[in-house]
Amino acid sequence: DYTIFYVNLVNGEKVKYIPLIRQHEKEGEKLAKLGSPLRETENFQDGTLSTYYDGFFTHNCGLGHGDSGGPVANLKGEVVGINQSGESDYAQQPDGSYVMVPSKIFNAVDALLIRQFLDENGVEYGR
Repeated sequence: DYTIFYVNLVNGEKVKYIPLIRQHEKEGEKLAKLGSPLRETENFQDGTLSTYYDGFFTHNCGLGHGDSGGPVANLKGEVVGINQSGESDYAQQPDGSYVMVPSKIFNAVDALLIRQFLDENGVEYGR
């Protein structure tokens, strides 16, 4: 789920925004994830882009619970995608209980898919 909202600026006010990419990054390119996992006010993790597939891509920028919906950006400061999820596994503890352990592969929605949606629906972005 994503929310699109408008901000009405008055008297010629300007605000900064993070631009969306205009073409795909190459696999192996450096990326950075911005997020706010639980109990943290902000978090930055770097990594690399793995593979594009069907409007999504995988990356290895470490995600924490609560990072979904945050941007994944290239080193030029452009949004490459929006964090969606990560794969998880369970590890058995010495007491026999199990703990969820995140994998090192995470999924994000491709920013070009978001850009296409905005364009098709006449939504102006960053103007």
